[in-house]
Amino acid sequence: MDSNDLIIADQTIKLGQTKDFNFKISETVLGEPVTIPIKIIRAKEPGPTLLVMAGIHGDEMNGVAIVRELMINPPKLIKGSLILMPIINIFGFEENSRYLPDRRDLNRCFPGSNDGPLGSRIAFLLTNEIIKKSSMIIDLHTGAFPRTNYPHIRADLSNKMVKKLANSFYCELILDTKGEKTTLRNWASKQNVPTICYEAGETNRFESTAIQSGLNGINNVLLSFKMIISNFIKSDHTHIIKQSVWVRSGMGGILEFHVSLGDYVKKGDVIASCLALNSSFKHRMIAPKSGVVLGLVTRPTIKPGEPLCHIACISKPSSSKIKLQ
Repeated sequence: MDSNDLIIADQTIKLGQTKDFNFKISETVLGEPVTIPIKIIRAKEPGPTLLVMAGIHGDEMNGVAIVRELMINPPKLIKGSLILMPIINIFGFEENSRYLPDRRDLNRCFPGSNDGPLGSRIAFLLTNEIIKKSSMIIDLHTGAFPRTNYPHIRADLSNKMVKKLANSFYCELILDTKGEKTTLRNWASKQNVPTICYEAGETNRFESTAIQSGLNGINNVLLSFKMIISNFIKSDHTHIIKQSVWVRSGMGGILEFHVSLGDYVKKGDVIASCLALNSSFKHRMIAPKSGVVLGLVTRPTIKPGEPLCHIACISKPSSSKIKLQ
């Protein structure tokens, strides 16, 4: 065996090889294997190993479409390796659900264990067979139901390796946040496998803008780490978000939004109105800080206290920088 061989689930992939196979993560009640697809592309020259994964939440479709496109039309690597995993939570994917069958969130199970619940066992397999053999990870997500997110990166910028990876995506917005301790992103980054999350769009949909933006960012990462020969596709300026706030409804009723994703709002601007069902009364909800609309609820009805708008607190970009849509 060559020291440059990459071995995953008893599959050996040599430099210059491309291999598609099914990775066993569990079993059915009949004892049959439950597998997920994986594609590994290796250049002839050694280099970093980038893992691009999606579907850790089974109803988040945009990432699935991004990885599928990379699998069908793979980049021509000149250095390093690319691991592509389009659907991690196959159980949730088949049931159109964010969660595993036991209602656990797979992205809260890392690093996992080999004798714990289903999510912990899957996380353990991923940790030992995939994550520990990767140099860096891009984890693809959307907003959780019923919310949608403006395309952005989430990353712990206090970690220098994570910061380098996040910056290389050349995304318009980077939300500087560590993430919860048991998330893939938090745990892997602490193990010297820098990991970022790409958040864009909403569940149960393929959204062309979010998909293309994600593909552009992955292209930029591969180019930044000299894994491909290509051109950068990037925003003119990246805004680092150190603080964000949620605007919550003060009453129950029907929502009427006055802003869209990516809009810049000033402190005191009216974000939305909540209309009573049986009267003409409107309760107006105000932006507590200035910033960019990072997330919005997609359901038109709301109860008191529920979040309706996520604002990324940044100063308004000048005309010489990007124009937020």
